[in-house]
This record gives sequence, C-alpha cells and structure tokens, in this order.
Amino acid sequence: MKRTTIISAVLASLIIGMLTLCSCQPDVDPTPQDKEVCEVCGKTECECGEKPEPKPEPVGPTLVTFKGLLEEMVSDDEMTRFPSEEYTQHQASSYDRRSVTPDDPENWFRNDDGWGYERFENKENRLEKVIFEEDNPGVITRIWLTSFGSTNTVIRFYFDGAFSPQWTVSSFDLQQFTGDTGVKLGDGLVQPGNNWIRGSVLYLPIPYSTSCKITIEELTDDPYSTSRYYHINYRRYRKDARVETFSKNLLVANKSKIKSVNEALLNPAPRVNSTYENAMKLSSGEQKGFELPSGTRAISQLKVSLTSDAHNTALLLDSIIVKATFDSNKTVELPLSELAGVGIGGYYQKSMRYTSDGKGSMSVRWMMPYQSEAKIEYCNISSQEINVASSVSLADYSWDARSLYFHARHKEEKGVTVKFWYDYANGYEWNFTRISGGRGVYVGDIYTICSPNSDWNGEGDEKIWVDGEEFPSHYGTGVEDYFSFCGYFRFNAPQSGEPRLDEPKFKGNNTHYRCRFLDKIPFSQSLYFDLEMQGMECLCDLANTVFWYGDAQTVAEDMPTIGY
Repeated sequence: MKRTTIISAVLASLIIGMLTLCSCQPDVDPTPQDKEVCEVCGKTECECGEKPEPKPEPVGPTLVTFKGLLEEMVSDDEMTRFPSEEYTQHQASSYDRRSVTPDDPENWFRNDDGWGYERFENKENRLEKVIFEEDNPGVITRIWLTSFGSTNTVIRFYFDGAFSPQWTVSSFDLQQFTGDTGVKLGDGLVQPGNNWIRGSVLYLPIPYSTSCKITIEELTDDPYSTSRYYHINYRRYRKDARVETFSKNLLVANKSKIKSVNEALLNPAPRVNSTYENAMKLSSGEQKGFELPSGTRAISQLKVSLTSDAHNTALLLDSIIVKATFDSNKTVELPLSELAGVGIGGYYQKSMRYTSDGKGSMSVRWMMPYQSEAKIEYCNISSQEINVASSVSLADYSWDARSLYFHARHKEEKGVTVKFWYDYANGYEWNFTRISGGRGVYVGDIYTICSPNSDWNGEGDEKIWVDGEEFPSHYGTGVEDYFSFCGYFRFNAPQSGEPRLDEPKFKGNNTHYRCRFLDKIPFSQSLYFDLEMQGMECLCDLANTVFWYGDAQTVAEDMPTIGY
C-alpha cells in the first residue's frame, strides 16, 4: 500500500487519462423498473448508442442463497470439497493500472496503488468513482478498505443493472455497512472494531443475480486527487447460475443466522465423535509417529503440547516437524509453529483455525479427511529432548467425488533482496508458491518477513494466477492489504491477523496469517502465487506456509520436503 505524494500536475494527467464521463446524464429520475433502461444514459429510449444487449434470465438448477453462503462460511465439511456450483474467485483492487503485462517490466512493477479504478460516472447529480463492475452472477466475499479516518465518503451498490443504488453505506467504513437495519454483524464478520478508523474489512457475503457495480462518492475531498485503497474479492458464476440478490429483506430475515455464524467464527467448536490421545518423548534428531483409527473419518482438531527442560519451550515449536499421511499420501510436512498458524517463535494466537498460548500448547482446526487410514509423525530437529503430547479429535466424514485431501507446505529463504519500492525497472517477484498436479482449493497462508530496518518492506503486490490465465485474477496492493493488516498494531481475527510484530516500526519479525472462507480460490490444474519484493533496499529473511485442499497428487513445486 503506497503512501506517495504525487505532484498535482502528474496526478491530474494520470487520472484524467483514465476518466470516462457519460455525456448523456438524464435530468429526471429513472423510469420504472419494469421498463428496460440504458445503463449508460439512463433512458428508456437510448440516446447514446451504448444500450447493452438484454441479459439472459438465469436458468441453472442450483440457487445460490444468502443463507446458504452464510452456512458455507462455517461449514468445515464444505471447505474440504471442490465446489459443487462452478465458479472462479477474483479480486478487484486499486492497483496501479499501468501494470498491464510482465513483458513491460518497468510498468509491471508500478506502485501507485491508490489510484486504480474503472472510471467516473455522473449519477443523479453526483460524481461517482466506479471501483467494481461485474457482469455475471456472483458473490462478493471480502471487501477491504483504508479510510485514514475519512468518513465523508459514500459507498453505493448497484445490483442487476439497476440505475439507482439498492444499497448505500454512508461512510467509508465497512463497520457501518448494515446502517439502521438493526442487524449487528459482530467482530467475526466485520473488522477490526470500532476503536480503529484507519481501515476496515467486511466478510458478509453479498450475492447478486446478474451484475454488480460499486461506486464511491467523495463528499468533502477532491475526487480527482484523493487516493483510495481497496480489495474486493468475489466469485464469478456461470451466466446461467441462479443467484439471489442481496437486499435489506434478506439481511433482516437472516439476523439470527448472522448472529450464529459470527459466534461460530469467534468461538469455534469442532465436531467430535471420538478422541485419540498419544504421548511420546523425542530425543534430538528422533522421529516417531502413530496411526489413527481406520475407516472414513476426518481430523477436526489437533491439539499438541510440548514440554522440555529447555528454558523457552515456545521456541521449540520451530524444531518439531509435523508430517501427516492420509491413505498413503504424505500431504503435510512443516514445522509445528507453522501448522499452528503462529509462524516463527510460536507466539500467542486465537482465531477460527488456530489457538496458541505462546508457551508450547496449540490447537489446529483445519478439517483433514481420509478414506481409510491416517498417520501423524513428529521429528525433533533441536538439540533438546522434547515431550510431545497429542490429542486428536475425529469426526465422521462422508467421502464423495468432490472430497479433497488437506495439504500444507512450508519454505524459508534467507538474504532475499528487497528493491526500493519505486525502482520499477529492477522490480521482481518472489515465488510464494507453485501448486500444480490437479484440482484443489487454496484456503490460506502464513508469511513472515524479518527486516533489518524500521521501514515497511512489504510494499510488493501479490499476483495469483489460476489455471494458466493470461492476467492474474488477483492483483493486489501490498502485503499488509492482502492480510487485512493496515498498520501498526497486532490483532487476531478469524480470517487474518498478526500474531508477531517485534517492533511497532517493523524491524525484526513480522508474521501474518490469512484463512480463506468464502474467498477460497478453486483451481482445476494449477495456482501460482507471486509476491513483489518491494520496500526499502535491503536483505530480508522470508518464511511462508500455504494451505490447500487438493487431489492427492497436487504438489507445491517450490516447497521441497524437509528431509527428516
């Protein structure tokens, strides 16, 4: 996320170059909804020659409902399966629009990421900046914004080709999304809480039947010289998919469901049919394992507690390598601290998927299904003897054609070059992960950057390429934006957080996690994740972990086995 000062003349040329204003704005209210209206000029009898083709009526057999999406958000079973209703996940953001192709490196790494948008429109005597426009049935799954304390901005949602907005947020603050409806979302669905005005993030699903447009209007700031940073993650369904459109009636009718989902996100209670206990003592360099009960089941929670004569047991989390094999397929191999979502050092954590007391005890709540057999192994790579106690919660599971195995991989790299953030010509990308070999669903990651200075070295944009697409379906605006961080404080939320920040000014280790719920990314063959290395010129140490559900043969190409 870039905080640059761009001289007014240059800024004006950049923005005006992208500006598109409708020249045929009506002076009267739009015609009734039962008459077909031009989306561009707003008149029944189009005068601008831009009248779109009529949209086909959705005829698909499945209805994607607001209630069903809420239920999916907290369904561990559905998380383990490839989507039944075909969709692709995308991200709209405010990234620098000069970044068009990697064949043009100097522009590919451009970094003025607060100025990207679609166009300006005149609407009912308002000047609105279009930040999102999609012409397919879909669902918005995450909106992240930075407000910098500015509340004098209005956000408007236009669903299914409507001329006037059907939903309005009277502040550039997503904590105000439900307005005066009486529906409270809670800290599980909107963050980071009322004590922070620097930014906000919304996870409430927003479905629409045929199309959606989102605009912002500046009430007091100059719309041409005000930067706005945003991410909008969304699902794109087939044209014939049946998706119901978000409305106040839907929101109010599902008030109790929203409350229960929020509670489930904040206070997870994994399904448990049986529990398997194991305790072992591992000497330095030793590896031991245990078999889980056979049959079709799923691990719903793994609790691990370490004790040792060492002075700092938490540091030993990095020295225990966890391996998990399901139906003869080893799909998990990484340090316990990474599996537990805390990253290097094993700090305190509390979220939907992870809990850690920061002293050597932690819980992992990724559902891990298997058809007939499963095995967990621990390897001690420290010089200390370590006692490892495990409690494995098992749940019944119905394996079907959509079921996938849980995968987790990790890598570390020292002395990675970070380029000065506006040294565009010498920009480059670090391979965050390369997953290939079959279908899967990308569900989360952890990233630690150890910086030698007090400047933020996470300015680089993320770029996620799915199934060989020509342009990344996810083009971001910086590490802190990807992880919904947005500045200078530690927090732990169900979807994202920062369990470790060594110093307020970023020197030392900075650990971030993200768990994807409705914003999970399905892929049929491959998912490539690149991360620009931009910040202040220096060498940093990096570590990352990726989580996905996939066919047994899917692999993270650039994350080799640890070898113990």
